Amino acid sequence: MFWLVFFKFSVVFVLGLIFGSFAGVLIERGEKGESLRGRSHCDHCKKKIVWYDNIPVVSFLLLRGRCRYCGQRISWWHPLTELIFGVTFVGLAWQSGFFAGWLSGDDIWRTVFCLAIGFILLTILFWDWKYMIIPDGLVVGGLVIGVLFYLRAYLLSPDTLLAVNTDLSRNLLGGLAVGGFFYLLWRFSRGKWIGGGDVKLGFLVGFLVGWKLSYFLLLLSYLLGAVPALYLLLIGKAKAGSKIPFGPFLVLATLIVLCWSDRLSHLLKYWF
Repeated sequence: MFWLVFFKFSVVFVLGLIFGSFAGVLIERGEKGESLRGRSHCDHCKKKIVWYDNIPVVSFLLLRGRCRYCGQRISWWHPLTELIFGVTFVGLAWQSGFFAGWLSGDDIWRTVFCLAIGFILLTILFWDWKYMIIPDGLVVGGLVIGVLFYLRAYLLSPDTLLAVNTDLSRNLLGGLAVGGFFYLLWRFSRGKWIGGGDVKLGFLVGFLVGWKLSYFLLLLSYLLGAVPALYLLLIGKAKAGSKIPFGPFLVLATLIVLCWSDRLSHLLKYWF
């Protein structure tokens, strides 16, 4: 059993590293309007990177963080992104039950869903943090995956078409609650308090966690966002009117809520 869990852990972690590397390429090329086709190249000397210099994390360490050809430093952004993807993939796979013995078809389907959503959310996190942009394509992709997952569960359940207390309906209410809240902030502030991309992202993450956990999601996202904001104000790196991307904290809060959804739902039984 230990070796089976270790094998699963290794597969998921390496898969996270690979998708983290792909997300880095997607962000950089997407922001520059470049095609995803073709090999990556050094940002300084523009020489194409051979495959053995493009292995996630490992190549960075072997090259000691420098380009093989021009010797210029490679940003820590790349291995850090890959490692965060790897760790997050392990956490999401654990939440989906992937490490619990032999898997059924539903377990595999749930794990694929969690990892796909994790990839989209983390890509949004890093894209917004670096460029303060939340691509509509990623939000729409996340919604399509989420709707298909919960629609399948709804169709396989004994619920009738008129049933209202289903996972799908609870998720739709969560999306309307969080997205509607952000829309009101955006509307009343005329875009000064929050951006239009955050409204769309709010609907996506609200849909993913459902209306029962939407309060925890909002509370945690604002708490997470307050910490770096206060730190930047204290050290003089930011002023009262400075813009700090909110999307990364909303995504981080969503991932935490998704990974701890069972325990949070258990707590709600005592509170409500």
